[in-house]
Amino acid sequence: MAGPFLCGDRSRAARPPGHAVLESCTERHTPAAARSAARTAFRQGLISNLLNPKVAVFYLALFPQFVLPGLGTTTSQSVLASVFWLMCMMWFALVLLLLARVESLLRRRSVRRGLAGVSGVGLVGLGAALAVRG
Repeated sequence: MAGPFLCGDRSRAARPPGHAVLESCTERHTPAAARSAARTAFRQGLISNLLNPKVAVFYLALFPQFVLPGLGTTTSQSVLASVFWLMCMMWFALVLLLLARVESLLRRRSVRRGLAGVSGVGLVGLGAALAVRG
């Protein structure tokens, strides 16, 4: 079932620029639309992270092994969680700085067309492979 889905439905990604699939990422140019999109993205990310059990399992499995001497358990775990959070924020800031530099390249029409073509061919290929394997 996945093969026909990938071949049929996802082959739209290989369509030429100007098609709604490719232009949807550049439709919002107004500041109000950008703020709304940012709020929506933040809300989706927050819900996704809060409902993700891997984070809770990570904290519950890893942090009890590291108790800071001289601090209570709750204080120790809070310090470790804060350090982890700070490291994550530094990592995300680095990623954002890198993506800001790459943004101008990705906004070029020729690059978008190339990426859409490559992803379309890849998805159709994956769909064909799944269809052949049955």
